[in-house]
Amino acid sequence: MLFYNVTLLFKLVPLTGRDKLLKEALSACNKSGYNGVVLLPTGSGKGRLMIEIAKILRPKNILYVCNTTLLRDKTFKDELRKWGAEYLIPIIDFECYQTTYKWVGRKYDLILADEFDASLTPEYVKTFTNNLYKNKILVSATLDDEKRKKAEKIAPVIFERGVNELINDKILNGINLYFINYNLTPEENGFYLHYNISFKKLLNQFQSNDVKKKLEGLQIQRKHFLSSLKSSAKVTKWLINNLKPRDEKVLVFCGLSEQADRICINSFHEKNKNHKAFEDFEKGLIKVITVVNKVDRGLNIEGVKNIIHESVGRSKTKMVQRNGRGMRLNVNEKLNVFFLIPYFLTVWGERKPTIVLQWVMDSLKDMDTSNIKTIQYKENV
Repeated sequence: MLFYNVTLLFKLVPLTGRDKLLKEALSACNKSGYNGVVLLPTGSGKGRLMIEIAKILRPKNILYVCNTTLLRDKTFKDELRKWGAEYLIPIIDFECYQTTYKWVGRKYDLILADEFDASLTPEYVKTFTNNLYKNKILVSATLDDEKRKKAEKIAPVIFERGVNELINDKILNGINLYFINYNLTPEENGFYLHYNISFKKLLNQFQSNDVKKKLEGLQIQRKHFLSSLKSSAKVTKWLINNLKPRDEKVLVFCGLSEQADRICINSFHEKNKNHKAFEDFEKGLIKVITVVNKVDRGLNIEGVKNIIHESVGRSKTKMVQRNGRGMRLNVNEKLNVFFLIPYFLTVWGERKPTIVLQWVMDSLKDMDTSNIKTIQYKENV
């Protein structure tokens, strides 16, 4: 087996921005005894970092754990081969959190926990609490405040860099942010007003368990409603046509599979596992594809120049991961990210943004939002 001194390698080879980032991350991991959480945006080299740590530590056995079969069976193995570490494959157990949380008393020299944020549930966190690890490297693109508190009970955050910081350092490509504002249809407007009025009535009541359950139920109903707007599908088609995607890839994230099928003939989701369409999109044979959750994580898609968030949820992590599908551009290029923001009319006739705007702004807390461009959709434009 061939091992090498990473520090010496960095001294002998001129450092690129990404190499400097890797060196800093490895130094932080070394100081922590290779036990901790690393937070780095998608596209900044988390996979390589885990591999270099495994080369340095020379463990007898490794657990690589993640949240999708795609990461488990393909993506990380491809990374191992890319960085000359395929010799590690025989000593690695590749698993998903859906399996490892059931284990008790297992021992590993090193655990590499990919998409670590996905493990921070009452069940999946048992992966860490019910088993023993000499070294723990837990990586994620982002953690919201609540998950960060949970994470630090398992291990401290030992290295962290944000999207803006890496864009400024020319490690990631820049992002152009666009808000596409549009109006709900009269029918949709009526439904949204119903949800708002119902929320206010419940919030003014004593917060018993029964009331809390009703609020949670309303939130789920509203989220489903906002994920299936006919007006949103129409605006998305208009936006795609205006982008004229002949030479640039357009990746559209939808809330529901029915919406994805409604917008584009080329869709890829749990109910339509059209792998050929997605492979053609990866190769550039088709330029537009609609997806739901299947490509949020674990896929390295080259050349995605435009991302449309047709539907927006409350998960900041999911939004960051989705934007990361377009961070594989040259650092001199910019990714275009479009958020569709529905507006409604109040009972007094005032035009206001729906809760979607708040969800979007929450997801952009770590981004430079000073130069957001706003486009107002109008019928027959």
